Amino acid sequence: MAVVYNPKENKWDVVAKELKMLLSCDYDSCMIDNVIYTYSGGSFRMLNWYDCVERSWGDLKGMKKLPELPKAYRGSLRLENCGGKIVLLWEENVRSICSMKEKMLWCAEVALERLNSREIYGKVKWCHVN
Repeated sequence: MAVVYNPKENKWDVVAKELKMLLSCDYDSCMIDNVIYTYSGGSFRMLNWYDCVERSWGDLKGMKKLPELPKAYRGSLRLENCGGKIVLLWEENVRSICSMKEKMLWCAEVALERLNSREIYGKVKWCHVN
């Protein structure tokens, strides 16, 4: 059984049993308005969502302006709820001229729009690398 905490209502709720995999440490996720957003790295490297009320899955559409996300491995990408928007944080290893490894740190903000029970679109508001 998996549970989530709803700070607005100050209570814990049981979520679907099939979410055990989703909420495991191999996936990073965040919850916004009873919808869990998660990143499945694999070959497709896409953001997915699960509606806890409707008990339905979908792919987050409209993410074309986002740079290629990293392959999934623990801690490679973080999703955070920031005022109803998703903030993505990830790092990328790069080699410098001196052959020393350096990291580029990426941050992106994604606004969400739900058209119906089967479609949620993300619009990249900004993306920056440091």
